[in-house]
Formats: sequence, C-alpha cells, structure tokens
Amino acid sequence: MVTIVYAELATSGCYAALFLNGIPILSTGRHGGVFSSMPARQVLIRGTNRLELVVEPLEQPSRAREQRKMTLQDKWAVGRLVRYEEGVPAVVENGTVLLEQRWSADGVEATYPVVITGDVIVPDATHDWAWQAAPALQLGPELTAEAVAVLEEVVAAIRSGREENLMAALEPKLLDARIAYPVRDEALDRNELLHFMKFWHKAGDPLFPLEADQHDFRIVAGGRMLETVDLDGYASIRLRDPNDGEAIPYPLLLARLGGRLRVIR
Repeated sequence: MVTIVYAELATSGCYAALFLNGIPILSTGRHGGVFSSMPARQVLIRGTNRLELVVEPLEQPSRAREQRKMTLQDKWAVGRLVRYEEGVPAVVENGTVLLEQRWSADGVEATYPVVITGDVIVPDATHDWAWQAAPALQLGPELTAEAVAVLEEVVAAIRSGREENLMAALEPKLLDARIAYPVRDEALDRNELLHFMKFWHKAGDPLFPLEADQHDFRIVAGGRMLETVDLDGYASIRLRDPNDGEAIPYPLLLARLGGRLRVIR
C-alpha cells in the first residue's frame, strides 16, 4: 500500500505557522487563508521528526519569534501530520493522524508567539537528505550576497523561458523530490516546467524585480538552510500572475552542497 504523509495547518481568527524539522512549511490566517496543506515526505527525516505550531509570530521573518504580551479569545489553530493512502481524498477523516497540536485562546493575557512542539517517528521517512549533513550557515553580508546570486540565477532561468535552464538551477531540489515521490522522474519534471514556463510567460515579464533592500533572509533547519524571504514574510522571488498582475511568491530554501549554495527545497 502506497501512502503519502501530509502536513496540515488550520486556523480561525489568528495567524499561525508550521515548522517541520525546523523548516517553515506552512502559514495561514492573517491574510484570509484558514487552511493549508502539503505533501511532507521531502521534509521528513529518518528517526524523530519535530513539528512546531507557532501561533501569532511577527510577520517579519527575522523577528518572528520575538515575544510580546497579547490577549486573544475565540481563536484557534491546529497543526498536524496525517498519513493517507494514495488516491484517497486528503481530508483528515480519511487518514491516520500521526501527530496533532491544538491551541485555542482563552481570553487571558499571555506571551506570544505560542510555540507548541511535538516529536514523532514516521516510518514512511527512510531517506537521509544531503541537507542534513550540510555545514551550518552564518548569516552575514557574504552569505546574503551568495544567496542573492542564487536567486538571480533562478530569476534568469525563469526569464529565459527554457525549462532546461530552470532544471539546472533547481537540480538538487528536483532530485530529492524524485526520491521522496518515486512516481516522479526527469521526463515529468521537464513536462511540468514546460507548462510552468508557458503559463508565466503568457503576459510578458513573468517576474517582479528582486528588491535588495527588502530581503530578510533567515537561517532555518537547525542552521543548515537559508530561507529566501523578505521583510513582509513572503518569498523574495515573486511571479507575476499573467491574468491579474498579482505577485505570487516562489519560496526557495538553500543549503551549501559541494561547497556552494544550491536550491534544496
């Protein structure tokens, strides 16, 4: 039986984020969304996996966990890992909950963000990822400049309209996705990126410019990844929706592989 583990985050009246093994994977609540989910096999690790539900972090990534007093009521958040059989609709009633964290406001002043942490061993996680052995990163001008160069490489690949250029820029991420989800292969990746290019190039320039003064990169995954994110909490690379011109964040996580920063997730 083939199964897929999903991470899920649901909120009501509050802003929350979900971290898996120190990697920010989902956020929802502040800007209208109240439910978000994603397959999580590419973030799961062999052995103990740590899930963190972070309620009411500050939006600015580098300050997200700064503490302040707040009084909230009639609000709640739920974060969980759920295993589903392949082909079954990913609704929690159809799956097996591996770990669930719940929070609700009681109207009493408290210190926020509230961080609820839980550990679980997931038998589905059988692979050791390259990023787990990657060297720890130290945030500073040199790392920032190196990360910007990686973003510029990805931006150039997208603007080129050639799927092979983007495949090269995203190679470690794509290779890991094929390990996590064996149904994937190079042909599927190439086909998906072909459609990606066609869609985002429908109305001219597919990207908004990178804004150097807005970058707020942060170290995650226990020090081994860099999240390329801006002061407003959204990914630094933003695609331009060809239908309405809206900015669509394109999240990327970087790790040092073979001596250089690469896109790893």
